[in-house]
Amino acid sequence: MNTLDFSIIFQFAILLFDRNIQCLYEDQAGTFDWRQQYVGRAQFVEYIQGGQSGTRIIVGTEQNVVAAINGKNGQIGWRQVLEKGPSGHINDLKVSGNYVVTVSAGGEHIRCFNAISGSLHWESSIPGALPSHPATIQIHGSDLVAVLSYDRIVAYNIEAGNELWSLALTDSTKVKYSYLAFSEEVLYAVGISDRSHVSLNSVRLDGTEKTSRSVAAVWIASDNKCSILKGSHLICVDKNSGILQILSLANGVNFAPLVLQDVKVDYNKVSFPNLQLLGDPHSPAVIAVEVGDQEYVLVAVENGMARVVKHLPKVAALQVMGMGEQWLLLTARRSDNTDVLNVFGSDLLTGSPVHELSHSLKYPIHHGNPQRLYGTLSKLRDGSSGLSLLTCGEDHSLVLLTHSGKALWTREEALASILSVEMVDLPVSQIMAKMEDEFGTNDNILQMFLKRFSTQLSQLWTFALQLKHRLRIPRQHHAGGSISETERMSEEDSDDDEGLDETYLTRDEFNLHKIIVVVTGPGKVFGLDSNTGVSIWKTFYPSLGTFHRIDRDVLLLFVQRTTAHFPHQPVCTVLGKDKVSGLPIMFSFHPITGLPSESAPSEGRRLNYKIVNAVMLTQMDEHFLHPIVVMDSEKKFHVYPQSDVDLVKQFSASLFVFTTDIETGIITGYGVELDKKQQLIGNPLWTVDTNRNLQAITKVVTKRALEHVHSQGIVLEDRSVQYKYLNPNLIAVLTEGEEAQQKASAFFSVYLIDGVTGNLVFHCTHKKSKGPIQLMHSENWIVYNYWNQKQRRMELAVLELYEGTRQSNATAFTSFHPPPPPIVMRQAYIFPGHISALATTITEKGITSKQLLFALETGGVLGLPKLLIDPRRPEVLSQEAREEGLVPYLPELPRPADHIINYHQSVFNIHGIHTAPAGLESTSLVLCYGLDLFYTRVMPSKMFDVLKEDFDYFFISSVLIGMIVVSVITQRLAVRKALNRAWK
Repeated sequence: MNTLDFSIIFQFAILLFDRNIQCLYEDQAGTFDWRQQYVGRAQFVEYIQGGQSGTRIIVGTEQNVVAAINGKNGQIGWRQVLEKGPSGHINDLKVSGNYVVTVSAGGEHIRCFNAISGSLHWESSIPGALPSHPATIQIHGSDLVAVLSYDRIVAYNIEAGNELWSLALTDSTKVKYSYLAFSEEVLYAVGISDRSHVSLNSVRLDGTEKTSRSVAAVWIASDNKCSILKGSHLICVDKNSGILQILSLANGVNFAPLVLQDVKVDYNKVSFPNLQLLGDPHSPAVIAVEVGDQEYVLVAVENGMARVVKHLPKVAALQVMGMGEQWLLLTARRSDNTDVLNVFGSDLLTGSPVHELSHSLKYPIHHGNPQRLYGTLSKLRDGSSGLSLLTCGEDHSLVLLTHSGKALWTREEALASILSVEMVDLPVSQIMAKMEDEFGTNDNILQMFLKRFSTQLSQLWTFALQLKHRLRIPRQHHAGGSISETERMSEEDSDDDEGLDETYLTRDEFNLHKIIVVVTGPGKVFGLDSNTGVSIWKTFYPSLGTFHRIDRDVLLLFVQRTTAHFPHQPVCTVLGKDKVSGLPIMFSFHPITGLPSESAPSEGRRLNYKIVNAVMLTQMDEHFLHPIVVMDSEKKFHVYPQSDVDLVKQFSASLFVFTTDIETGIITGYGVELDKKQQLIGNPLWTVDTNRNLQAITKVVTKRALEHVHSQGIVLEDRSVQYKYLNPNLIAVLTEGEEAQQKASAFFSVYLIDGVTGNLVFHCTHKKSKGPIQLMHSENWIVYNYWNQKQRRMELAVLELYEGTRQSNATAFTSFHPPPPPIVMRQAYIFPGHISALATTITEKGITSKQLLFALETGGVLGLPKLLIDPRRPEVLSQEAREEGLVPYLPELPRPADHIINYHQSVFNIHGIHTAPAGLESTSLVLCYGLDLFYTRVMPSKMFDVLKEDFDYFFISSVLIGMIVVSVITQRLAVRKALNRAWK
């Protein structure tokens, strides 16, 4: 047997052995983990009434998801996750019978799904479609689907999916065709030529062109906001004057202006709610125009003449619905800062009120204002009409309200767009807090004894109550670890009504129970229970917007004070941008309760300057609060809270920050110093130019401040020590570009830069390789993945930095006197799959072996030991290397199914993995977030610090008691024997 064969067999044996201890019993699924599935912010909503499957709500979302939601309980009936990015962006969605038709990426993907099962019925594509040019769909009757895509109209049979006909539109290079509508037996395609005219093309149902004409409109722009009324009239808003312009599609030769008297039109907020089907063919066409913030105008068009039917100020959302031959208008507005949503029903044309549809409904303030309404009517037992109202909230939530005034179910879809995550320790119990109060007091011995006695008596009583509770109610877990929406809703309702048990939100023995604080894109902040995933609290900040950094939106979350400093309350702060002014805004809150912090205004602290960087210091003030230091565009530093300015000045000599300019590709480092006015300012110390003309910065990654390094080095085969290059100031910068000579040949570079001095520690370039790239920086190593264009495969590269066998400074690292250039060991592996997120486990002291977590595009989360991604893996395994614990090198990394930590619970579009330590050194807590959420515990080195669940206490106790009894008996026998011997 040659050496290579032996290496393969050796590694296979290791994986086989590891597999035996990584298995999961079926009854363990969902015990320590949970999953939540979402669809995202709804863009398109369609109702399917009745049928064997009941009421279904079909939604198409911004997260490229098409799904059906059960109208009774809010659970996902089926869900189809489309392609990521622009190629999967849903341009339009229509429902016809039992079919759901969608068009994505301007016509690249036209799909028809079965509305009951969600299965793909047929799929097609339009050649030459442009993702930057949105497509639109119109359905005629029950068999014809027309799709407008860039320069052509294509018709399909909705049942068979075959193409019926295709028609190229005239002058498509100069005209942007964006609107499509049926009017009886004629199909109209409307296009806009910038600052010139509007093109109208009418097509018969057999695909032959009927007419084609142009209408002059020098005021119109290609990005104008327009809509089509009932297939008969085109209505647009003049961007300059705010006047509504109306044109008849059948015979209009000029636009007819409609001046809205006493109504000020804010063009930036103009929109046309989806209220197209208003009235029968013999009634006037009516459309709603949003002309300002919570202000609408209803416009009716009859016989070519337009008039304003109603002006609706202070209306959050509205909906028009039919009841027999009567058309009704529903308007909703929130009572001032309360949980009450007032819904008013009236006749659309006469304005007379309809009392059956007027209700005051409970709509929690944390949902913000409803942005869209979708109402349905049903007959009650007493013959009256019952209203069911689906609201799409400002916080991306979906809430189904009933005429009884309560919410039937709620979906918190903001959790599909999480931007920042922190896991916060729960506070200790009141009894433990009393015990901690004993230290440092001046009480006499008797007082201390009485206090200790009463405290321990309370502990005993609490233990008895908890034991009684556990015996009465056995522990339950959700089958498969997936929490249904109705279960979450019922638990949240019970929390709101009765309040959480005071002992529940206290720190457990091993600090495994935590509060997961998440900040979402719409500005909603949640406090999730790590044990169940239920929302303990939720707060919505309507004015909180996001920063845009490199390739994504961000909201900064800082844990300024934890629960470890009793009696001081914990504080979390979220930093974002005001949605209106664009200036920074800061909110501070209690992470356990979600209430605003006592030291900060509840409406937020608004900053009147532009932020370029914000960091939280590791030092604490006398109140155990970590100050936040903010750098503005004028290189001035601001401290929050402002009372900690003196503390920051004290440490200003050791405070350094850096900024990254994406436009120029320059990274600049600053030191903090005091000017003549004793104000903190930034002093430029170094700059690094990455040559923006050739490459662009795509990622900047630093080490996590929470990470602990236990071992300073590794023991080599000759018993010497290879010391790690542990530079806490090291910055990993990733740049991507294309070769100047070969446009199709991409490359990327990795720079390791000292954040204090700007010293370039290491640099490497990968040619003929491209992203998407995920990069992780931990301890003395960096791991990143990339697509190898030459070999056409996904690869994973690792860099490890060492000082050598001599350590330059064993006490503390300083960038001003750095060690010699590090020894860089690197290796690449073939990775079997595409990676959407990458992270590593973190434990309390850093003793446990590291495990790398890979979020795969297929929905799994793979956990591999760092041992397999070691650059020192030899091709030929010697005896010394075997003793060191190395495994032989193989070019391809394994992907064992039992290393998928979420087993069969697939999670999709994961864009982040957050890890946090538990009280047990062996355990790391993991939250994967994206479209779905998945939480679990991982033990990379197994649970070496806790006895197993199947540990036989009875057997060990019996042996121990037996040994004690035998020892006592043998001692007595020995004494008796010695006494008898003495008498002899």
